[in-house]
Amino acid sequence: MDFAKVLIGDQDIDDVGGDCAPHDLAPSVQNSQQHFHLKTISNLWPEVINAGLEAYFDRFDWFVQLLHEPTFAARASEILQTSTWEEEELCEVILVLMVAALGFQCASNDDSWYGHQLLNPLNVNAMSMAKSLLTEVGVHFYQVLMQSRIEAYQIVMLLNIYHVYFGSLNFARHISGIPAQCAHKLGLHRDDGSTLDHISYQVGIRCWNHAVVGELFASMIYGKPTSLDPSFARFRHMTDLQDQDFPPLTAGLTILNDSSTPLSPLKFHVLKFELYGVIKDHLQATKALELGPRITVQDLTFLVQAVKLAEVKLAKWRSELPPVFDPSHWTGSDPWGDLLVDDLSCTAKDRSCRRNLALQGVVLQVLHDSAIIMSHRPLLQCRISNSSDLTSALKDIPDSLGISAAAALRISRIPIGRFEHHLALSFTFMHLFTAGVILCVPPTCLPYSQLASDSKSGVLRIISASRALERTNSIARYTNQLLTKLYRKTIQHEMESALRNADPETFALASHRRPNNVLPVAWTETSAARPGINSKVSPSLQVSPAETDYDAAPVPGSCGTADLEGETRLGLDMSTLDASAQPAFSYALFDSAQRETFVPYINDHLEEAFGAFEQMFDLNFSTHSPYNDFGYNNPFA
Repeated sequence: MDFAKVLIGDQDIDDVGGDCAPHDLAPSVQNSQQHFHLKTISNLWPEVINAGLEAYFDRFDWFVQLLHEPTFAARASEILQTSTWEEEELCEVILVLMVAALGFQCASNDDSWYGHQLLNPLNVNAMSMAKSLLTEVGVHFYQVLMQSRIEAYQIVMLLNIYHVYFGSLNFARHISGIPAQCAHKLGLHRDDGSTLDHISYQVGIRCWNHAVVGELFASMIYGKPTSLDPSFARFRHMTDLQDQDFPPLTAGLTILNDSSTPLSPLKFHVLKFELYGVIKDHLQATKALELGPRITVQDLTFLVQAVKLAEVKLAKWRSELPPVFDPSHWTGSDPWGDLLVDDLSCTAKDRSCRRNLALQGVVLQVLHDSAIIMSHRPLLQCRISNSSDLTSALKDIPDSLGISAAAALRISRIPIGRFEHHLALSFTFMHLFTAGVILCVPPTCLPYSQLASDSKSGVLRIISASRALERTNSIARYTNQLLTKLYRKTIQHEMESALRNADPETFALASHRRPNNVLPVAWTETSAARPGINSKVSPSLQVSPAETDYDAAPVPGSCGTADLEGETRLGLDMSTLDASAQPAFSYALFDSAQRETFVPYINDHLEEAFGAFEQMFDLNFSTHSPYNDFGYNNPFA
């Protein structure tokens, strides 16, 4: 059809049949005189539904923006005035129900929400109301998919989001590719807005950008190939529709006016998509390497280059953050203190706006730190074959453990309780789980060091937060269960690792069992490679203070403090390294004298944790899934 338009020079050719295929008449032509009504709900109480819609825009829309609130609210008001609609209004009606259902779901456990007072006289609660609306959405789901309308995309995307965080992950997996197909069919990836008004055009851009994010999320979480060709699955530029202007009192805050460019409510979404663009580029770069359980030195070199490129892009993104979203400009550990300086004079709208700004700032911090962990995780897990080229390849390896642990510690300190009753709570807990798994690594490879102590404290913070919110959030409940088990194993591994490091005979026995042709990427020199170290004891691995602000305390009795001074880059002295030497200490030591085999890799640690999470949620965190476009996973949304 596009080719025909170009040849004929008539853009109105769409009028003959809309976007439908030749054998598929447009619904408006087939059923222009038909009407429909709800099948499972006898009455839509406008006041109640409006409460659900308000809850959606207050607790959901600041995180995932698919709608233009003024336009949507006006159309919803018209729809709720009657109980029978024309067939062509089907998608608009079902979209109102879907949006209200998500609002009820988010507010269901918030005792302070005013909507409970509206529901109580009707003998229903917010949760049952959400389920009733979702049942009605399900009844019309087949009809919705027959429509070639942007509302059809919005319905399917919102339904998918609901099931990812609140419902059935099996259902979410099955429909995960449909939103992208709908968006592509509607041409939302194109920059031609000549046939649309400005608002509709910009809403289409919002929807397309989230379709790209949704595909990225589905590929990483479910391990399924993306439905969008990477060559055009790019994020499109958005412009502000002024649908969520800052209230005057909030607009005058110092932290909002310190930015070099005017700040609008759209800025968070622009920054979020830019960050996802960095993530997407890095995942595609590592996908091209086709990493397996073991990699060559050449693959390692390319992987290090990809990691460093991601670091440069992330640093550039971070440097361009406005002060309200930049932790270095916050007076405290979070932005609430800067945004609520005049809380007593704030209106309800001001408080809601400032709360959302603060939550957006924390979400960007979590996404940024999770992207750091994601980019370094392959270096934590990969195994390489020993060769003569190994020495030069190891010179450029970054301190992946220290950098990842520092990022995970920052995530562990976020004020997760502030996200309660918001969609982003489940999203944030998925990142907290990843951070908790990473923080269980340092105690095993740096037993009883300062970094190990701080890492254990970070895991305990995450477990404590999960327990506080597990009653109302299923991901918090599973995070608590899995991290508690993993933490107990970590404590045991830490003790075994310290004892092994202090017992030369046991350590020699374990080293003898290591395969001769495989080396973990991260390792320290042998005691013979450095003078001044007790030849009977291997030194502990030290993380570079310059990169992580942590000094790895030596295992008692293993070496003196003076012997550790001057060490850089994971305690590895490249000038004295013998490429043929066996590594004396890896990132993770999970062997014991009683085991028949020696398994010194972080893979077992990470895969066990992500595997358990996968089983509980029916997800795919497998590092080497044959169906995964990117080869390894990390939860993003």
